[in-house]
Amino acid sequence: MKNKFKMIFNFRWLNLLFVFVLFIGGCGTTGDIQETTLTIRKNGQVTHRMVDYLDKDYYDYNELLEMVQREVESFEQGGVSFKDSHWSADGSNRVMIQLSFSDCDVYSAFSQELLFYGTVAEALDRKIIGNVMFTHGEDGTSLSETDLLQMSNSKILITDVKALIECPGNPNYYSPGIVVREDGIVDTSNSEGRMYAVY
Repeated sequence: MKNKFKMIFNFRWLNLLFVFVLFIGGCGTTGDIQETTLTIRKNGQVTHRMVDYLDKDYYDYNELLEMVQREVESFEQGGVSFKDSHWSADGSNRVMIQLSFSDCDVYSAFSQELLFYGTVAEALDRKIIGNVMFTHGEDGTSLSETDLLQMSNSKILITDVKALIECPGNPNYYSPGIVVREDGIVDTSNSEGRMYAVY
């Protein structure tokens, strides 16, 4: 129990080595959460719902909650809170843990994974936009570097997190490997390296 969930929830030392099943959970849905998702809200707050299974008799739900709480409390930077948890009673032993982060920078510091959502101008100032080809989601046209520079006030998601990610609005352009669902959820689970979506 301890070793398994230390890999999953001990973000600062290990980068989520467990492969989660993905879930569309960022639309305000309060139903049965089955998969993992990241939601970035208009105020910048990040909600991370993580799902795994306590599939061995010796796994202990309360021990897991204590471990997560210790991780949150020991994070010196602050800005992260343990918001919710749920142990499914349907016999699947599915566990959902929900953490809240004050912004993407706090999430990145806590998880040691890149998560940025801001304007193109802000991303350029941080020098985190690499050499990438963007493709329009509807007609497949590409977005040149010159075009991107002219979209300084547009929002951009930049991440190396493999997950379902929901941001305000629907992306118009995105980098290869990303799948955008009909509801605007960005699926980066099969992408490699740094990924981008322009809103």
